Amino acid sequence: MAIYNKTNSHSFVQLKYSTINFIKNELEFHLLK
Repeated sequence: MAIYNKTNSHSFVQLKYSTINFIKNELEFHLLK
């Protein structure tokens, strides 16, 4: 169970960072346009 939770939290962190990067790229794209 601990291994599952560790993998789950890791994927959650990856998802969070990819979402932040996506929003950042969108903002930069709109600001540069």
